[in-house]
Amino acid sequence: MSGKLQVHASDLVRAAAGLSIGLVISLFAARGFILDLEVNVFRLVNELPEGLLVPLEVIMQLGALAAAPALALVAIAAGRRRFGVDLAIAGSAAWMIARVVKMIADRGRPDALLAEIVVRGAPAHGLGFASGHTAVAACLATVAAGHTKRPVRYLCWSLAITVGIARIYVGAHFPLDVVAGAFLGWAVGSTVRFIRGTPAFSPTTAAVMAGLQRLGLPATSVDRLDVHASGSIPCIATLADGSQLMVKAISSHHRDADLLYTGCGASSRSEIPSHRSSRPSGRSNTKPFCSCSRSAPGCACPT
Repeated sequence: MSGKLQVHASDLVRAAAGLSIGLVISLFAARGFILDLEVNVFRLVNELPEGLLVPLEVIMQLGALAAAPALALVAIAAGRRRFGVDLAIAGSAAWMIARVVKMIADRGRPDALLAEIVVRGAPAHGLGFASGHTAVAACLATVAAGHTKRPVRYLCWSLAITVGIARIYVGAHFPLDVVAGAFLGWAVGSTVRFIRGTPAFSPTTAAVMAGLQRLGLPATSVDRLDVHASGSIPCIATLADGSQLMVKAISSHHRDADLLYTGCGASSRSEIPSHRSSRPSGRSNTKPFCSCSRSAPGCACPT
């Protein structure tokens, strides 16, 4: 990654989607309304074996308010100051907004609305909708997605989902509390990413040449184009036979490879300014590259 920051319209789309879905869910949860399906799912998770308590309680702490500043300090200590600041801002904001939603929705916790439930650990107090723990965990995972590689993002979201399951398991929340909290955290984290920006990915020319080599297109040189392109690095590759290809390099770990960003970018893509060598010299060079690139997550050919 380079030291540059980039802002993505897709983050605004995520924020709007998360907020909208959260509002729709709140209509079902307002004033204590409980769906039969929700009760059934709650009991299914709440009655899982007791042996899960210790590991789930440990993971559940990732959704506590203290998790945001704690993880922020870890990131700062590791030399990722901007990452740490983003975690602190987003996590704290998600917790506060969840508190506001609780007061608006005004729905109690399972032990206040259902009989014969299993409450593990210290009973949770106050209103239940939406889950603050899940909102914080989802928010932190969303922020982390803009600063980490794909395997780490999968781990972060797996932990965030586990936090939500744990809150149901200990008897603190209904499923809709957790789902609403997740979308709320997603919206808050996406908003922070849109406002603050995320690190820009900048692949090396050597990596682009290696990607072309894997496609069976050995290149003698790769030159970057000095143009703006959302989420990719446009390059001109000179092949061994002297022909040239335009290449848009996208890392398989880069978050802009996600489907949501691709769809958003497709609707607002701007044309790259003309360049004397910005087009392939022949159709025969373009077809094999485009067909092979579908299975090679290092390079892509523009449509």
